[in-house]
Amino acid sequence: RCHESFGDHMSSLLLEALDVIGVDYRFMSGARVYRQGLLNREIIEIMENAERAGRIIYEEIGQTKFLNSLPYFPVCENCGRIYTTNAYKYLPDERKVLYRCEGMEVKGRWLEGCGYEGEVDVTAGEGKLSWKVEFAARWKALDIRFEAYGKDIADSVKVNDRICREILGHEPPMHVQYEMFLDKGGRKISKSAGNVFTPQVWFRYGSPQSLNLLLLKRFIGTRSVGVEDIPVYMDELDRLEDIYFNRVNIEDPKEKAKLRGLYEYCWLLKPPKEPSVHIPYRLLVNLARVAPEGREEEYIREKLSEYGYLKRGARGLEERIRYALNWVRDFEEPVRKPVELSAEEAEAVRRLIGELRRGRGADDYQSAVFKVARSLGLSPRRFFRTLYLILLGEPQGPRFGPYVEAIGVENAIGELERALEGD
Repeated sequence: RCHESFGDHMSSLLLEALDVIGVDYRFMSGARVYRQGLLNREIIEIMENAERAGRIIYEEIGQTKFLNSLPYFPVCENCGRIYTTNAYKYLPDERKVLYRCEGMEVKGRWLEGCGYEGEVDVTAGEGKLSWKVEFAARWKALDIRFEAYGKDIADSVKVNDRICREILGHEPPMHVQYEMFLDKGGRKISKSAGNVFTPQVWFRYGSPQSLNLLLLKRFIGTRSVGVEDIPVYMDELDRLEDIYFNRVNIEDPKEKAKLRGLYEYCWLLKPPKEPSVHIPYRLLVNLARVAPEGREEEYIREKLSEYGYLKRGARGLEERIRYALNWVRDFEEPVRKPVELSAEEAEAVRRLIGELRRGRGADDYQSAVFKVARSLGLSPRRFFRTLYLILLGEPQGPRFGPYVEAIGVENAIGELERALEGD
């Protein structure tokens, strides 16, 4: 096994992600905090005021359990379980609680206790506070000034705020409430549901800054998230970078300041001094899909240079190619964005498919766009924009004919046909 416990394993994933993102942190595990006695003073204060704590819990959430039990779970000396124990009396002179291992209902299932009766020193690290009071103890002992919380534990935070003020005599930290991420099936992403989407998965296909964008873009409302969203955030980060470096003009000064600030926070307030290379994620994936085996990166670089994407430099290109290659290796389906087509545009796409099938190379594919646009009285510029949205997810791109030839005309036709089916 890779770690001593499931908790250690999950903590390692978190710390690894924080290291990749570049967050400055000091890690303290809950077990270590108890073992080192860092909460001892707060535990004693809460045990001495357990009756009052029970009333606060009842007043805030209507739970009666801690009107008759102490908000502390000893580890049973006999069976080693923790949540099956009921601490019923505190001995202040000895700093001990008396307990019985009675059993407990966990998510509708009864967890049987062993029946053992014992006592435990609350300063020995052989138990833990109920989380109805534990947050407050941590906030005071560790001097926590800010703590965000999920909407699903809002009641517990409200209880702990009161415990912190009224029992521990300490002002609770500033809070921000956020809502849950949902998987594409609408289920809350959680360990218990077994549908956890880890940062490590994100980093295989997207940059740390694009993950920061997902987290920082908004706090209000639940959001569905999946691997298929990564290309969207990668492209959106490029747009923010264009705004930050004044490549794109935003008329509203407040909107511009907001978007520039968002970009800076995506980089943890240490933005680069110059922009990276910008290439639509979908273009990279399409090139990676048709690149010759063994020389994928070389082929993609050649095509990007040919299309004019490397004129301003190639900073960050290696990572972007790696993300695209990982995507192609792991997923059969290409990156897609739905494109709404008018009746006129749909007809133009149908006609173009026929012309592409009859074409014999890049020049034929390029001229076919003009031919179809003229036949329907469409602006060629508007038609090219529609085609790039279908093929790349962006309103512009490389010269159409050579690009279709590079990715394979049948691949291009397949994308156009799927756009018609979606429409």
